[in-house]
Amino acid sequence: MKNLTLKSKLTHVLFLVAGLLAFAFLVDRFGVGNIVDSARKAGWSLVYLIILWLIIYIMNTAAWRLVMGSTGTRVSFGQLFALYVSGYALNTITPFLAVGGEPYRAGMLSDVMDTPSSVSAVVLYRVVNLFSHMLLLMTGILLGILMIPLPAPVRLVLVATFAAVSGLGYLVFTVHRDGIFVRLLNWVKGHRLLRFVARMMEKHGSELTRMDALFTDAYRNRRRKFVLAVTLEYLTRAMMGLEIYIILQAIGIDISPAAALFVYVTYSIIINVVFFIPLNLGIRESGLMLGLQSLAVTPLLGVYIGVVIRIREFFWIVVGLMFMLISTVKRVVVVKEVQ
Repeated sequence: MKNLTLKSKLTHVLFLVAGLLAFAFLVDRFGVGNIVDSARKAGWSLVYLIILWLIIYIMNTAAWRLVMGSTGTRVSFGQLFALYVSGYALNTITPFLAVGGEPYRAGMLSDVMDTPSSVSAVVLYRVVNLFSHMLLLMTGILLGILMIPLPAPVRLVLVATFAAVSGLGYLVFTVHRDGIFVRLLNWVKGHRLLRFVARMMEKHGSELTRMDALFTDAYRNRRRKFVLAVTLEYLTRAMMGLEIYIILQAIGIDISPAAALFVYVTYSIIINVVFFIPLNLGIRESGLMLGLQSLAVTPLLGVYIGVVIRIREFFWIVVGLMFMLISTVKRVVVVKEVQ
């Protein structure tokens, strides 16, 4: 027990240090003076956005707890909320694929449940989150096609994007319904260059099978909670579109909520295509400018919106890192008590 606790402590310290270094790099890249000036210009709208995202994070946490089933009762809602925000902060500042928060969440959960359960809980939520995102993107594209006067070339691009997103959404749903871990093992075994990976995975065949059972249980045996979790995640994505509406209304730009959602969908698609840049530096602004230009709104406002969103992200990254610091300190104390 002593070694396990010490290993857990060292892992959390490494995650915390990596998070602090990445955050320091991003703040230096953006500039402290620029952050302060932008926050002052945003005024009360920034406070509204912080509150909006507090609600979003609470709903995200509720959705995560729903898909975890009975294992979710082993962690209090407050602890799960802190873990979610910390993981989101790590995902935001991760330089590649934005998945730094997933190993952290799984490691934290493994303190109160076995490894297969913790990994399944994290991967399952990620899939539900992605599936909900696909549904919201499809909604935003349909709104753009049916309700917003857009140029014909833009409409054609949206139709093609809708088809692609629909196919991806179906794939995500199928993976969730039928399981992923054993299928992944079978796929790896079919590739000669990956056989060494297959041999390593086969050593944990029973654990992979159990993880698949936990993974598919939410859809097969707890379908009502699964649907509710997807609904909550879908609503949080729609609220991210509301963020753009609030920012523009605060500076006197009157657009409809549907148009704001369309702008969110536009830059969200671009961000997910160019996924390897930390904090989406320069990419978000380009996506926002493209969405605004499609609505015949001054594209340069995309830069302002991007700056305000970035300030809001900085705030919640700080909160997430504070949660990580508190958690790490608690584990240091536990190690000392065990020793």
